Amino acid sequence: MLMDFSPKAEAASGDPGLEAAEQNGVSEEGHGPAGRRDAGGRTSMAEAETVEAEPAEEVEAASKAPEFITLFGRVLDPEGEPVEGALVFSSMDAKTTRTDEEGSFRLPVAPRRPGWQGEYSRRLDFWAEGHPVMNETAYAGRELLVRLEKDPGLNLTVVQDGDKTPLAGVEVEMGFQSEAQGENRFQRTREWVPIPRPAERTDSAGKLSLPASGNYYLRFRLQGFADRTMRMRRPRGTRDNPVEKTVSLKPERDLRVRFLDRQGNPLAGAEIVFGRLRPAQKTDEQGWALVTPAAIYGGSEILVIRQNRYWLHYQSLRRLKGGEEIVVGHFPRPGRLLLQEPDQDLEFEVATIRVQSGFGVSYYPHPLNDADLLQWVAADAEGRFEVEPGWQAEKTGILVREKESRRLRADQTLEGDGPYEIALKPKQQLTATVLVEPKELLDGAHFVLRTDHWGERGIRETAKVELIGGQAELEVTPGRYNARLQLAGRDRWRVLGDVDMPEGPHEVRFDLGRLRTLSGRLTAVGEPVYPANIQLTDEHEHGDDNFHEWLSTDPDGRWQVEAVPERSLRFAAHPENRWLGPVADVDRIVPAQSSRHDVALPVAKITLTTSRPDLIRPGKVTLERKAPPGVERDVWDRRWGPPLKFPDLKDGPVTLTMSPCLLTFQHRDSFWQVKPREVVVQADSILTLDLVPVAQGLVQVEMEDKPAIRAQEIKIAPEGQSSWSEQEQRSYRFYGRDGWSKLASFRLDPGRYQMEIRGPLRQRWRRDEPLAGEDAYWKGDFVIEDGRLTKIVLAVDEQGALVLKSQTTGDQESR
Repeated sequence: MLMDFSPKAEAASGDPGLEAAEQNGVSEEGHGPAGRRDAGGRTSMAEAETVEAEPAEEVEAASKAPEFITLFGRVLDPEGEPVEGALVFSSMDAKTTRTDEEGSFRLPVAPRRPGWQGEYSRRLDFWAEGHPVMNETAYAGRELLVRLEKDPGLNLTVVQDGDKTPLAGVEVEMGFQSEAQGENRFQRTREWVPIPRPAERTDSAGKLSLPASGNYYLRFRLQGFADRTMRMRRPRGTRDNPVEKTVSLKPERDLRVRFLDRQGNPLAGAEIVFGRLRPAQKTDEQGWALVTPAAIYGGSEILVIRQNRYWLHYQSLRRLKGGEEIVVGHFPRPGRLLLQEPDQDLEFEVATIRVQSGFGVSYYPHPLNDADLLQWVAADAEGRFEVEPGWQAEKTGILVREKESRRLRADQTLEGDGPYEIALKPKQQLTATVLVEPKELLDGAHFVLRTDHWGERGIRETAKVELIGGQAELEVTPGRYNARLQLAGRDRWRVLGDVDMPEGPHEVRFDLGRLRTLSGRLTAVGEPVYPANIQLTDEHEHGDDNFHEWLSTDPDGRWQVEAVPERSLRFAAHPENRWLGPVADVDRIVPAQSSRHDVALPVAKITLTTSRPDLIRPGKVTLERKAPPGVERDVWDRRWGPPLKFPDLKDGPVTLTMSPCLLTFQHRDSFWQVKPREVVVQADSILTLDLVPVAQGLVQVEMEDKPAIRAQEIKIAPEGQSSWSEQEQRSYRFYGRDGWSKLASFRLDPGRYQMEIRGPLRQRWRRDEPLAGEDAYWKGDFVIEDGRLTKIVLAVDEQGALVLKSQTTGDQESR
């Protein structure tokens, strides 16, 4: 189904990371089928040139330059010392930087989007020689502290695919791959960013040792074999042990496919892009090209470019086979438009396009948003045309549009090579009437008509006609549409309902009744809450007339929305200040016919102070808010956001406004704790907390030669006291990055304790026979000293009982 009026294609709101990449020169130059491409491809980040502007131009450019989001933080080694020269990489933006002598980094990643009030974040990769790759999420405005790990090593074996013969001399390079970048969605490719260390080669047995895999890529190269790029991830349970990995390479003879034209002649000199990975392959004189292994191992995507034109965009879920022949360019294709009498004086254009099947049928590229990527050919006065090379696939379609207005008039899936006959649907007049009280709301308003969301081809066109006296007239083709109302000066639409356009003139009428203006103010202890997202929806379902509106508070915490139904509505507020969430999220009912709705959030004020800002400081102390008493933990966890940054107290007390919660403090040092450890923050309360660092010790329980073991029950009690509750045990239990290899670790105040462990004991992530049964039991005493580690090693004897193998006390935590 196609519409018959001028399209107003919406600008797709892209990902801020991709927007940043495109605006900062990391996208590849390129145009549509009729355009020219930059033969040089992408400019590498290291080779990008800076052009100095004249002073006047510089001032003008600065005034127009977007504000960039800059992420910052510090990188430390396992002992907590700064790491100089560590590589920091953002795959979404294809940007890198290095840490300075203090381990600090700053990485500009994306321009701030106007009007965007959400939180910016990026997943960053970190690497330094002698350490595996680390991955952490950085949030704008918060310092990220990254502690690198020790390197257990990666042992690689490279073999030939099939007979598994070891391959010697394979060059292996470490690197990252950016997210897909490019001028448009069809030219986006992934950029390879090498990790700055020399490439190494496998020995005569096909073996090679590298830094342990964290989350990066390895590129394998050997003459006579196809290059292969693999993403490396460290398997669970191997944090302290070397990773063993076997990689197979395919001989080039198994990865060659041939491209032919319509007459069966070799398509020589064409650029072939497999899976959007550059650089492109070039076909030889016989039309052969080497396929990337990714296209062989999985679904294939092929882009064929010849003479600066896109000839083919082919995608299939099946795997390509070595020696396969692919026919390109079933052109020219003749056809004729069957013109209606009103269309005799119009000029038309036609183009081929790929028809994509799956969940419904859609076009690719999109004929509205990406129309300039298509190769349009003019039809003569009698409607005859010949389609030139353009987009094609396993299914290829043809589009027809009016040349001057660019209105899409017809589409058809091609069968055979033509000739084709395409009938144009006649236009019909639609008269729409909108009734509302007060009538002044319709001054300057527009009637908006779109194709149904689940349209036949997934093509969504928009017609926007101003309402005159509450009426709008427009010409459309028969089909199903969605009608909306856009008030003057408003970006959002009000959904009116569906319109079924028959074969002939048609009238529709929408009566919205009386509408109101609703306003309010969002505050916390009398202060405005800004920014905050407000959502208004119907309390009850009203079919196609459901009301929904999203807006934000202004700096004074105020909000206002017009054209609101007089029935009762549901009001939801979500403050973007993380100290005010999630319990501060409100969900209330706005009574019918009311014109104002003010909300005061239930919050508390808490003042933090300390006499030891050298130990109680950001990076050393973490702050976490948990579900307060009476709130289900799973509901809280689902609604919670990223962790909060502990405030800097070196200049004196800091007062925070926050919603009710269970506030907990944790010290990153294994031998220090913060007192008080937790406090319940209640609404309308005023608290002052003096945070004191307390030296502690660590007890660590291990199973001999059995990593990653968990017990049914572990209890610890101070000497002369009853066992702690389960909640207290959970609060005191401590897992570092190596915690999964221990049975348990606890941070405790100095003193004498007793411990009980009950079976069964099982290896994590396994359901087979337990290491020790339900009757397994061990009880023992131990002493905790300031800043010292007490290590208890247990074993299972031949009778299945738990026995003590050793108990030692030292100054260093076992990694």
